[in-house]
Amino acid sequence: MDFQTWVNLTLQAITIALALSGVIGYLAIRNKAKKQASKIATEISTKIAKETAEKVTNEYIQKNLFEILGCYKSFSLGENDYFNAKKLEENKNEIK
Repeated sequence: MDFQTWVNLTLQAITIALALSGVIGYLAIRNKAKKQASKIATEISTKIAKETAEKVTNEYIQKNLFEILGCYKSFSLGENDYFNAKKLEENKNEIK
């Protein structure tokens, strides 16, 4: 094997190694980017969901506060026990 063939094979091996390392590096960076994007998306969506739930809950309570208090009035006065749902429903209908 002469010197030119040896240099040629060495350069081909280096080219293949560089190509493989580029593909492996690309896949590693892509995988890390996907994980990071998923983590950030989860954090943002959780924050938005909490804010939306708080807003909707506050709006519902503000609109229906007197009805909610009326439904549970009988509990505070001891008129109903916890399992008497039928009477609670009657009291709720009387308030309306």
